[in-house]
Amino acid sequence: ANARWVFESQSIDGESSLSGTYGVTLDNSPPIAPILAGVATTANDITWSWGLPPHVCLPPGSASVTYQLVDAGSGSTLIPPGSMAHPTFTVGENIPGSPNQLVGRKLRVTDNWGSGLSGVTSAYTLANPPLANSVVPSVVSTGSVLISWNQNGNPAYTRYLVALSQDPTFATGVSTPASIVSDYTASSITFPVLAIGTTYFVRVQSFSGRSSDGFGGTGSVFVSTSFTTLPASPGLGGFPLSNTSIQWNWTAVPGAQYYKLFDIAGSTLYTGGALSFAQAGLTVNTQYTTRVEAVSGNGAGARTSATAFTLANDPTATAVASVGSSSITYNWSGNGNPSYTFYEVAVTTDATFGIVVTTLTVNATTATATGLFPGTTYFARLRSVNGSQQLGNYVGIASAYTLSDPNITVVQAPPSAYVPPNGSVGQWQFDEGAGLTAADSAGFSNSALFTCVAAACASTPTYVAGPAGLGSAASFSGLANGLVRVPDAAQYTFTDKLTVSAWVNPSSLSQPNGAGIVVRGNGGVENFALDVNASLYRFTPKPGFTVSSTNTIALGTWTHLIGVYDSAVGSATLYVNGRAASTVLGVPARTAAAHDISIGNRQSAAAAYDRGFLGGIDSVRVQRRALNAAEALAEFQGSFISTITPPAPNNTVLVGLAPNAFGAPATLFVSVDPFTHPITITPAVLNAGLTVIPTGYTLVSNSIIEIVPIVSGTPFTQTLGSSASISMPYADANGDNIVDGSNPPLPASRIQVYTLNTTVNRWEALPTYIDPATRRVTVFTPHFSVFAMFAPSSVGVSLSQVRVYPIPWRPGTRGKFDAAGITFDRLPSSGSIRIINIAGERVRDFGYDGTAAGSVVWDGLSDTGRRVASGVYFARITGDDGSTALVKFAIER
Repeated sequence: ANARWVFESQSIDGESSLSGTYGVTLDNSPPIAPILAGVATTANDITWSWGLPPHVCLPPGSASVTYQLVDAGSGSTLIPPGSMAHPTFTVGENIPGSPNQLVGRKLRVTDNWGSGLSGVTSAYTLANPPLANSVVPSVVSTGSVLISWNQNGNPAYTRYLVALSQDPTFATGVSTPASIVSDYTASSITFPVLAIGTTYFVRVQSFSGRSSDGFGGTGSVFVSTSFTTLPASPGLGGFPLSNTSIQWNWTAVPGAQYYKLFDIAGSTLYTGGALSFAQAGLTVNTQYTTRVEAVSGNGAGARTSATAFTLANDPTATAVASVGSSSITYNWSGNGNPSYTFYEVAVTTDATFGIVVTTLTVNATTATATGLFPGTTYFARLRSVNGSQQLGNYVGIASAYTLSDPNITVVQAPPSAYVPPNGSVGQWQFDEGAGLTAADSAGFSNSALFTCVAAACASTPTYVAGPAGLGSAASFSGLANGLVRVPDAAQYTFTDKLTVSAWVNPSSLSQPNGAGIVVRGNGGVENFALDVNASLYRFTPKPGFTVSSTNTIALGTWTHLIGVYDSAVGSATLYVNGRAASTVLGVPARTAAAHDISIGNRQSAAAAYDRGFLGGIDSVRVQRRALNAAEALAEFQGSFISTITPPAPNNTVLVGLAPNAFGAPATLFVSVDPFTHPITITPAVLNAGLTVIPTGYTLVSNSIIEIVPIVSGTPFTQTLGSSASISMPYADANGDNIVDGSNPPLPASRIQVYTLNTTVNRWEALPTYIDPATRRVTVFTPHFSVFAMFAPSSVGVSLSQVRVYPIPWRPGTRGKFDAAGITFDRLPSSGSIRIINIAGERVRDFGYDGTAAGSVVWDGLSDTGRRVASGVYFARITGDDGSTALVKFAIER
């Protein structure tokens, strides 16, 4: 039953051929319908297809089999397409209504034996693509965009794929924030994190079907668009071009097609592609605000604001209003500037304003410079400052001379070996102490190199201690090719006046003839040479013209040499330790041959350096000028510690300066009365310092002094190259070791000098040395400031203050009551003490005076030199005013 059979004929020789197909009906069962398939071809068309029914086999040409599509829901036959005769296997159906519809169909097969109905086959019509040109960026910002589209009649369940890329071909960098898998059915989407000012491409595709079933899934064509995110806010700034105009500048930003600049009221000042705009017709020193935005095809980005002031007018009618010993007042006209305009006054002692002493910034048309030095010429200039701190042009003010203060004296620091004088073209101190480079302190940066100039180098120079107060020096072994070499430079090519100097210390009396100290050039054609020849120091400004010392070199002794060539008179002079040793006249112009400067060696010809000096060389200096005798002596003396005495009334203060104290010319201002005649310190600062005097000490009256060094027109506040000494007198006319007039009495032998650290308002002790013979105190300080003498209040003013300890005295016990003897302190300035035993017998008498500084120690011996026994004792103390006191103590041996 329900079966049909198909037979084939086959030839007997093995070759088969199908001669026909015949269905043999074994029963009258209806046919089985084939599987039905549907494929959407448009938004309203589906093509249905099927195969040969499973058990319908008819001879070709049979017309007894027909097919019909049946609505799966109603069961009614669809007409059209109506009945379709075999062998039709496809049919197109038009689905009226909206796109992306789900339809279900069955296939009815009818033959001679009946009808068979297939199962349900479902299919969607295609979804319409989004409406052409409807995919648009509706909301664009600098970092996001809203893309929307027209769904073009698609039902609400229609799904969409949205792709984003910066590549218009979508070959790279594609993201799909909405896809068929994500069941995205909306008609817009936001991309939240995008690059600023960047062009993106978007395409949208609809898909048939819905997420609740497994049918559909066919995508439409893409509908594309592009957009550029809004440009970033440009950076905006303004600066004044004049007192009536401001130039506004802004930065270029990606994606901008042009820029718009607005004023504070929102009015457009500029539209275009430039990156600057000059706003004119403005008011003097007035603030203006603008805003700028970058505009792209999708709109304008956020606006950036900036403010700027026009320049202030330059002041006019400058004048010096008044002058004091430490202050100058200046006046001027504001020249139409608004009242809030500031002005800057620069004050200096340098007419070129290379160094400014003080700068005053005031919101007024007058200013007073204070803290100036008396008896000094000051130069000043003035300029306006607008509201955004732009400065106007300098306007000069007449120079002014501060009034002299006879209580503040001025003294010049003596010449120093460390201070290159005018005309110096090279100076090498060799104070590095290590390494292979010595700096040129003349300001030309022509460093000297410790080196050997040939492969066969025997010894590179090293360092050794230099003359006292001059740090380290270069040391030479005298061996071939070792030297300190200064490469040739334009500064050394002159042939006119010359001074070359150095400190030398031979380590051997057997020096090679012509041993180089400081030489420029090789043998026979030197530009100059300072050397040793036949145990004499020698200076040669030109070969064939030589001047020598009169004394032979001294072993182990530092000697200062100066060679001077004066082209104006054709003379050459050699100075030894500041004194002219000899002079030669008729010296022609020097040789101009280019060559390095060699120190500690020289060439006998153009070959190796083979005339090496044995010993130390220090403080080499080359000058393009000819020193006279006084200047040569001053240069020699500048290598030693100098003691300077300020003029009266400050001539009681002596200042000792090492050569390297400042490293530049210096002037010292001195005042022994800074309370009423201050140099730089103010009375308020000084009074604040006297509220925190050292514990247990009292200020010695009239002992405060202020010393201020001036270098390059400004106070020198750095640490000195070497400590300076200050010697100050103290009052003790009768030599009793009590500072005259002190109350309480202050012991002179206990004076301690302090300096006031104004930064932290603290007195700091300095090493102090007291000379009772000269009644002077000497201290060493690393810097100059305010100094004062303090002494401990160790001398009593009445016997009631006297203390006795230890009690009991237990000598030799090594405990806390052990001591060298019984101490009596807080004693008056002078008097006597009598020791009495418990029987009232005198044991010992001794006196005390100012040298005791209020304290004496009894050693426990009697008047006869015997040790007293254990027991109770009394001390009767008599003061210098006749008052007495009796104290009791005990001794335990």
